[in-house]
Amino acid sequence: YPGEGGLIQKAHALGADGMCMPEGRPARDDPLPRMHFPMYPAVTRIPLLIRTPGMQRGKRVKALVQPWDLTATILDAFGMRKPGELIGESLLPVVEGNAKGNRTAAVCGTNALAQAMTSRWIYTVWQNGENPPSLLDAKSDPLLRENVLSENPTVAKRLHGEIVGFMQRQGIAEEFVARYE
Repeated sequence: YPGEGGLIQKAHALGADGMCMPEGRPARDDPLPRMHFPMYPAVTRIPLLIRTPGMQRGKRVKALVQPWDLTATILDAFGMRKPGELIGESLLPVVEGNAKGNRTAAVCGTNALAQAMTSRWIYTVWQNGENPPSLLDAKSDPLLRENVLSENPTVAKRLHGEIVGFMQRQGIAEEFVARYE
């Protein structure tokens, strides 16, 4: 991916010495400053190849999917119903050309940040306001270096809503709101 903010190693936290962890060791209780970066596309965009019986030729599908969709897809392929608590959706309708996908953003995160992504935008919010929220525009800034949140507050609000909605469906929205707003 052309962006990555100029980084080679895509760690989300760097120590004061520029290493993934301070001095190349796991973080201790020392007060070394750390820099946090969003999860860039090289980490979050995972190639997925699916082949179903009877499929004649390959095609590229641009639907937003997430890793938890794989379990639902496998269950669907074997004619099994997905349990209600499973958060993923089957990808077979998308692969077979019967649907375009129902996700408007992909949501991911770590213990320090939550992120919503579309094909164009990457919105990141950090826990407890550790860093200001950021909005990156992969279309106008392919190197992903400029935070354009102040110029696009409506986009940021919509993507923040995607994160909160995802958290609500998991039953942890209150915790998310307390930690990330």
